[in-house]
Amino acid sequence: MQTPFEKLKKFRQQMAAIFPKNWRGIALDTDRMREVLEDDGIAIVHVARS
Repeated sequence: MQTPFEKLKKFRQQMAAIFPKNWRGIALDTDRMREVLEDDGIAIVHVARS
């Protein structure tokens, strides 16, 4: 049986795998992200291929 700490470690590893490497270890500023998306129209997460 896994302890809660082992489950937490596994969860953190899974969450880290979701984000791009250059996003890891930074605090996400959702207000700034919304501003960039809505005002500037810049795709933050994914840019489609041409």
